[in-house]
Amino acid sequence: MVLLLAFTCLAASAYAEPANTPRKDFWITDGQVTSLMATNGLLYLGGTFQYIGVATGNGVPVHRMTGAPDLTFPQINGRVNAVVPDANGGWYVAGSFSQVGSAGRANLAHILANGQVDPSWVPVANGEVLTLLISGSTLYVGGKFTRLNNAVRNHIGALELATGRNLAWAPGIDGDVRAIAVYGSRVFVGGQFTNVSDLARSNLVSLDAVSNDPISSWDASVNGPVNSLIVDGTTLYFGGEFSQVGGESRTNLAAVGVLNSSPLEWHADTDGPVNSLVISGSTIYVGGNFTRIGEMERHRLAAVAAGTGEVQGWDPAAGGEIKTMAMAGQTLYVGGSFTVVGGTQPRLNVAALDPITGAASAWNPSVGNTVLAMAFNEQSVFVGGSFVSMAGQRCVNLAAVDTLTGRATGWAPRIGSELGSVQVTALAQVNDTILVAGLFDHVEGQLRNNLAAVSLSGQVLDWNPDVRGGVFALTCRSNVVYFGGNFTNVGGQLVTNLAAVSLETGVPLDWRPNPNGIVRALAQGGDRIVAGGAFTRIGGKNRSRIASLDATTGEASGWDPFSSGEVRALAVRGDTVYAGGLFQSIGAQFRTNIAALDLVSGAALDWNVSLNGMVHFLGVGTDRLFAAGQFTSVGGLTRRYVTALDLQTAAVLPWNPVPNTAVYAVSQERDQVFLGGSFSSLGLGIHQGLGAFRPVGYSELQAFLQTNVFRIRLNGNAQETYVLQTSTNFVDWVNETTNTLKETSIMIGGISVTNLNEAYYRALSVP
Repeated sequence: MVLLLAFTCLAASAYAEPANTPRKDFWITDGQVTSLMATNGLLYLGGTFQYIGVATGNGVPVHRMTGAPDLTFPQINGRVNAVVPDANGGWYVAGSFSQVGSAGRANLAHILANGQVDPSWVPVANGEVLTLLISGSTLYVGGKFTRLNNAVRNHIGALELATGRNLAWAPGIDGDVRAIAVYGSRVFVGGQFTNVSDLARSNLVSLDAVSNDPISSWDASVNGPVNSLIVDGTTLYFGGEFSQVGGESRTNLAAVGVLNSSPLEWHADTDGPVNSLVISGSTIYVGGNFTRIGEMERHRLAAVAAGTGEVQGWDPAAGGEIKTMAMAGQTLYVGGSFTVVGGTQPRLNVAALDPITGAASAWNPSVGNTVLAMAFNEQSVFVGGSFVSMAGQRCVNLAAVDTLTGRATGWAPRIGSELGSVQVTALAQVNDTILVAGLFDHVEGQLRNNLAAVSLSGQVLDWNPDVRGGVFALTCRSNVVYFGGNFTNVGGQLVTNLAAVSLETGVPLDWRPNPNGIVRALAQGGDRIVAGGAFTRIGGKNRSRIASLDATTGEASGWDPFSSGEVRALAVRGDTVYAGGLFQSIGAQFRTNIAALDLVSGAALDWNVSLNGMVHFLGVGTDRLFAAGQFTSVGGLTRRYVTALDLQTAAVLPWNPVPNTAVYAVSQERDQVFLGGSFSSLGLGIHQGLGAFRPVGYSELQAFLQTNVFRIRLNGNAQETYVLQTSTNFVDWVNETTNTLKETSIMIGGISVTNLNEAYYRALSVP
């Protein structure tokens, strides 16, 4: 019997410092997050996104049975256009990327079966790679590049498969190469080009595999791009975006001889582009963006007879464009940009179909964006594309995530607009109601202009203030909702930029400060509402961009810090008001973009640190002030877009998660910190829009029994070192292994169940 002890180990201070590395299991979005609210074990988020799922990078092996992505696989930081298996459990991948895991790679990489990036295989393409093909010991590479390994290779080249070194084969092509196929000593190349090695060839060419010269007698003369090629026997089938082959009418799909380039009497014209072809037995499966093939209606997927071109009865009817396909045994895997396939089965961008019936299987990885490449081995289907997450769900601009599991809860009222852009800028919870503010005109199909109330079950409530203009700030006091923005009408009444409505009815109250400019931030200070923005007059008095207003009358008090520039963020703790924005002076002192003000006098306090860019957000955490925005330096230290400051001294704290672009929101609950923004990475890891950080030293153990072998998964923070200890009495502990995590988890152990003894396990962080 094995007793497994799983717990969190924290530093001895009252509040542990957040780790710099985000949780890898915490779901991310496919767009920007502009508002966050953590409460009661849930993180509510709003922004401009359509999907939320687990971070995978742009390509990952997915289990052929379960559909689960391999989260230990190194993340690829850019689009994956092509992938081929290496026959040893690994993968060659290509696209438009610069990093795989922690290894720099220029658009080409080899990932070994153990998940490690092959350190000895480092070819460099100076442009995007669109297609790969293995033939014997040669890897053919095609795309948009002009150099391979710093040697001239115009859009196509050949690499030694084992080493990645250039082979001498180097035909020059004057345009993009999208597809490659091999027949004996001939290499067929399709794409969008007009000349090959100074010989006129339109979009399709046959090359000598030894001399690299075009076969002079073979000229298919295709009048549009060729996207896909397959060879079957002595026939070359190809699909693309064309209307003529060899001067004869062929629309988007055609067949020619591998030795004779004249078009065959094989007709299966489509009314839209063909992107992918797969052959199985005597059937060719066709994927693209068409609605008819031959004389039959077929939506983006079809099957035709290889011998005659006759359209078969197979009709999965995909709800969006098919970009790639792969046939593995009795399963046809399809990828692209769709939400429905197999008739009526919901599938997001990837699916597994029966090649006989067209029915979708239960396999459902649910990918967050377009799938462009697929290949398979015995265990996995590799899925690549322009996505960064999968295994999630559609959420339209609003979602909730369980902070323990990191997974979306299903609470996802759809926020939208018939007029243009949508954004959720502020969230607040009052009892069992979530208030949502921003730029939108409907929630779950119901008319709601820029401010709405939603229940904890996701139901849109009747409360409807009807705000005619954007709402950017929100705060609640007693039974009153205060909100600011850029509007002129609330509930049919003339109200400018700052308003208060009843929490019960949504009816505007007689509270009219009428600022003459946009209100960006609100906070509560005692019996007053502190407002920040771009105004110069508010509550009947001249106030430069920041003011304190009576919560009952709306009149401005004598409190007048006078900011030299726009105030975009406010936070209050005790008798201190923290202000952020884009200014050089405030409270009669020089302060650069952030300041602490006395709530009574308005004077700037000695608390002083400079930020070199705009502050969008301020939030008081358990022991610190979080600031986020568009800065890269804080107090002379490098801090990109987010920082944590000591509440008493303004000292810059160690936390440094390094997002690659702006952060718009920070929230903290218990020992976790959450970030939202427009970033696509945090540190070296791909983390789009959303990140969660546990404390330094956090660890958790999980037990697994795999084929009669006991294993332990240690979950922690990447780059931290942990010692695994065992005990038989819970008093005396023995060190077993020491591990430094490259990612946020590692599998340890391998004890046969026949050798197990009763034991306790724990993991401790090593400084």
